[in-house]
Parts: sequence; C-alpha cells; structure tokens
Amino acid sequence: MNQKLLDSVPAEVTDGTYTATPSPAVDSAGYKRLAKFLGAADLDPYSCQCHDHASLVILAIAKAKGRPPAPPSRTMSGRSRRVAA
Repeated sequence: MNQKLLDSVPAEVTDGTYTATPSPAVDSAGYKRLAKFLGAADLDPYSCQCHDHASLVILAIAKAKGRPPAPPSRTMSGRSRRVAA
C-alpha cells in the first residue's frame, strides 16, 4: 500500500488496514541516490528491493571474478539434483 493507492480510494476502503512490508530507509543516502537516478521522489519498496538485489548480484560476480566455478556437487543446483534423485 502506498500513497498513490491511498489517494485513489475512499478512506473507508483502507481504514483499519495493517500492512507488513519491507520499508526502505527514506532518509538514507542510498535511497536518495536511487530516487535521483530513477527520477522519482517517492520510491516503492519493490523498486528499492530490486535495486538492492541487483547490487548484491553484481558485487558477488565482481568478488568471484577469476575463481573457477564450484564443482556441481557443491552448488545449490547440484544439491537439489541429489535430493530429487
């Protein structure tokens, strides 16, 4: 639920509604940089999480650069194959 939804429906529709979603740290420097990059003043949690997930993947790739890939038995897909067999 965001401000756009609250503005678009009558108050009685959302009155008494509780939500539990991740909330970005709107006062953080990272949030402000992402908002500037996306050209938006109010970012939804999904956009913030997608940015965080992509950043973590990129950092993991950068850290792993130059390392040989793990043997199939040590990867998650290798483990799931063993469990499924």
